[in-house]
Amino acid sequence: MSAITPEWPEQIEQKLSQLDTKLDQLLDQMRKLSAAGARAQPAPIAHPTFCGYPCSWDIDDAGWPAYIHLEDGTLASHREKQGHHWYSVSLGDGKYGEHYLKFQRAAPPEGLLTMPLPAPTSPEPIPNPAPSPAEEPSPPEEASLQHLHTLGRAVHGAKWPQIGPQLVHTHTNGRTNTSSQMEPSEIAALIDALQQET
Repeated sequence: MSAITPEWPEQIEQKLSQLDTKLDQLLDQMRKLSAAGARAQPAPIAHPTFCGYPCSWDIDDAGWPAYIHLEDGTLASHREKQGHHWYSVSLGDGKYGEHYLKFQRAAPPEGLLTMPLPAPTSPEPIPNPAPSPAEEPSPPEEASLQHLHTLGRAVHGAKWPQIGPQLVHTHTNGRTNTSSQMEPSEIAALIDALQQET
């Protein structure tokens, strides 16, 4: 090559070589990702767990399950006194076995309670019939409360124990902060609002 020959053909050749190398690396990464995607994925969680134990669907506003299933098949019930939370097995006659899990927090430590994602719902929820004035409001159905807390955890995660009572307060016009005291129509309205956030 003479002194007057332009250098751009050589530069283009170097750039093409670098591009070939990058394309090879990208294809290799795509092959690895495809292989990883083809592996069997873990089954979705079908039941809530607490500290690795299957637990009840009945979760209170602070995020504590009513009971957990222990490895020996017994049910350990949630107990609370002076800010302490624990799960113990009833031995009858008002006596309880050794506590298995004990915490000194107002809510479970983050990550201990795992809730499954809510089942897909129809885009148009079926409205609850309004109770007649002569009838006393019936207590909310347990299934609706479970769905409310499951959806709340899916939308707000670990902040649900703090946000949930605030939303309950808002949807009951300040009447209560506890979901178990909500009327069916209020629960349905709150579930609808949470679904719109997803």
